[in-house]
Amino acid sequence: MGKSMRVWELRAGDVDDYAMIVPAIEDVAKFDVNGQSLHWISPPVIEYADSRSRSRVKKKRPVADVATPGAGALVLSQRAVDALGGFLSSFGQLLRVQTAGGAEFRYFYNVTNLVKCVDVGRSEKDATGAITTEVFYDLNVPREPAVFKDPLTASTRLYVNDAGRELLERLASEAGLSGLECGEPRDY
Repeated sequence: MGKSMRVWELRAGDVDDYAMIVPAIEDVAKFDVNGQSLHWISPPVIEYADSRSRSRVKKKRPVADVATPGAGALVLSQRAVDALGGFLSSFGQLLRVQTAGGAEFRYFYNVTNLVKCVDVGRSEKDATGAITTEVFYDLNVPREPAVFKDPLTASTRLYVNDAGRELLERLASEAGLSGLECGEPRDY
């Protein structure tokens, strides 16, 4: 039997440190993150949330190379796509989105690689039965570098295994990218 493979949450940096990406109100429904392929006639528009820090010092938060429009989703800069796109595109779609005013294009990362690996019986749940802290079936976790979603948590989580984490962190570091995190899944 092979070595146990850990699962990490793939996410953007904290919105207290970086500006958050917000879909334009008329385009919110286009950002469905359930693990299914998306097909847009025209690229949706994104905006940057109020970029003022909540701290006493009201300084503008920078826009990261890897940002989030919400749980289970990432939006990447061109620099991030150049550095990570070759790997990430094997597990989903990189769909072009436009910033308000047309100043730049970014890419919505839609993970379509679904892997049934969350052990519902051993995972922690809230009072409604929703999974808050995952436990994984080790045998179902990919052994090769991979980014994936589980059908049960697809709308809120992106996962990466140990091998994928090592590769993404190396590529992001070599390219000097900001905003990419691979960490323990957070309780929601």
